[in-house]
Amino acid sequence: MLGSKLVERVFFRNQRLVGLAISRPTLFLKRHIRLVSASVAFAIGLMMVSAFSVALIPAPKHMAFVENYPLWASIELEKQEFNAGENVTATCKLKNIGNEAITIHFSQEMRELDESGGVPHSYRVYFNLVVTDTEGNTVFSWQINRGATGNIVSISVGPGEELSNTFMWNQKTKDVGGLGEQVPPGTYLVKAKVAPRALLWINDGPWITLETPSILLVVK
Repeated sequence: MLGSKLVERVFFRNQRLVGLAISRPTLFLKRHIRLVSASVAFAIGLMMVSAFSVALIPAPKHMAFVENYPLWASIELEKQEFNAGENVTATCKLKNIGNEAITIHFSQEMRELDESGGVPHSYRVYFNLVVTDTEGNTVFSWQINRGATGNIVSISVGPGEELSNTFMWNQKTKDVGGLGEQVPPGTYLVKAKVAPRALLWINDGPWITLETPSILLVVK
């Protein structure tokens, strides 16, 4: 019985809509256009709220990047505050954000010796890690007191691929051979430069350099 009444109501409602569309088409169109407009406006409102919510998400304070298409270079610290004497780990990346493979040429090759795994081996270094005080004075620079081979290095990097280095700074003014003094507590600025020495170029393009914005680092 209830099902029959429901069918009748739907039937008579559809019948009235058809009648309205035939007898007064203008009024019928206005009513339905208002309904469609309201639905579209609601959907656009949801999209705007979603976009606004995404825009409100802040970038990490311990990460910075610079873009020179098709290259994207970044530096990221594991955190922003460190105790005195605590190792500061910085990860630097150079990424191809283009749609085609490129060849990156470094005017000088620099390598670092890694003895941590028991078997010494060397690896290429694509960045220079630089630490300054708040007045711009250089406190630490990885490339100081390190030599370069003088060889031009050419590396093919596909779309989305990246080159990376991880640095570990011991908070001393000179890191080679454990020399240098512990920096005093305070605020410092950390940035990455590509390449560590001299310049680089892409394919047959001009010479370029990439330098990330600085990140605040606090030694407590």
